[in-house]
Amino acid sequence: MHERLPSIEVEETGAPLAPYDSAARTQPNEIKPQIILEFRPERATLSFTALTVIGTLVIENLGKETATDMHMRATMISASRNQVATINAFFDGSIPVEDNILGDAKAGEKIALELEISIPSQELQGYSVAERQIVVPVIVAHLSYSWSGGKDSSRLACLVGREAQPPQGKMGPLRLDLGPRSFSPLGQRPLYA
Repeated sequence: MHERLPSIEVEETGAPLAPYDSAARTQPNEIKPQIILEFRPERATLSFTALTVIGTLVIENLGKETATDMHMRATMISASRNQVATINAFFDGSIPVEDNILGDAKAGEKIALELEISIPSQELQGYSVAERQIVVPVIVAHLSYSWSGGKDSSRLACLVGREAQPPQGKMGPLRLDLGPRSFSPLGQRPLYA
């Protein structure tokens, strides 16, 4: 005889349901690493020579096996009309960026790395909005790793901007027209490229 589970009343909110992504789901009996990346920006500094963003890159292994021989590449670009092509070129290795050897991440382990990335001023791609010169940095990272079943990788692409308090849906851009300065608090929003 089957026992009936109790039910509860749930108020209808009208909010759309998030689509279920079966491709991203790990099979229950599949034992492998599942690495997620998150960038937590702390501050940005605009000088006469560069824009520098400092933050923490969190690497978390949600899987059931150790990710070994981890290698990470990370860079920063400016948001622009050709950002998707630039991000794709980074991910396919066409843009040369130093490879950093990180070691291993055990199942359930979370690793926090301090990250400081700069773009020289002459490479910033700012744009004008309401007579203001602004820039929106994009952090891009690629982590490759091995496991007993082969090789895999995780990717990250996110916009960085000035975060409202409390956080809102949109962030503010970084202003270039006001000269050298520091920006905080910062937030990030994922890009899907």
